[in-house]
Amino acid sequence: MYTILWREGNHDRWDRLETEEEVRKLLDQLAENPEVSEGDIWIFSPEADKYALDYYGF
Repeated sequence: MYTILWREGNHDRWDRLETEEEVRKLLDQLAENPEVSEGDIWIFSPEADKYALDYYGF
């Protein structure tokens, strides 16, 4: 799963998406939003999931 983080105005946002196509669609939507700075968008690939810890794993 891909994890996408961005800042919209004064709010931090995030979403988790299954496919690269879904990520590209979201990125297109974010690029059209004047409240979003493209430099504030972070994308974590599915590979990053193996490094994530949940509450109990920490």
